Amino acid sequence: MKIVYNPAIKEYEVQYEKPKKEIKGVLPIPYEDQKRYRRIYVKNIDFINGPGGLAFGEIWVMDNAVETAIGGTGAYVQFTGFVNNGQSNYTTPDHTQDHIIIDKAGVYLIVCSFHVESIGGGAADTVGIEIRKNNGTITFSNLHAHRKLAGGGGDIGSISVSGLISVSKGDTIEVWITNEDNATNLLLEDADLSIIQIGG
Repeated sequence: MKIVYNPAIKEYEVQYEKPKKEIKGVLPIPYEDQKRYRRIYVKNIDFINGPGGLAFGEIWVMDNAVETAIGGTGAYVQFTGFVNNGQSNYTTPDHTQDHIIIDKAGVYLIVCSFHVESIGGGAADTVGIEIRKNNGTITFSNLHAHRKLAGGGGDIGSISVSGLISVSKGDTIEVWITNEDNATNLLLEDADLSIIQIGG
């Protein structure tokens, strides 16, 4: 059996070859019937003429010094501080738009982490983070986290979000943030958004 890359559809296709010797398994399966079964008794699988691996992508920033303006208490805004595209395969990271574009539909593991710092002179802040898609039009109930920071500046902490979502080709994945207590700006110094396909 060979798995051959078809550039026309940007997918791998399975090509079956008649074995040179009998394929032994729990049950003998005639070659003509092997295509009907997902259990294949072959030791080696070759990937031919194309990229391999699952889809993944990343955008990130380190030592960001630009505060994110919050329009009002509890109002979510997109985090626009990413400055680097990370590794990618079958996705298009775009830090200039602060999102990752899905090039291959499937189920993805989303991992997002932040280093946050309170702004001096303000009251205590509860920082909320959500993962959304398509310019914030769709939210995911399983991808949300928050953390409280002391007021007066200088308090720092980390927030992480992870979970599984099903996405379609062309979707964009973004990070949205809020101050749940007041309209004080937020400073997210270090941030990373990574996505990894784990299923079709």
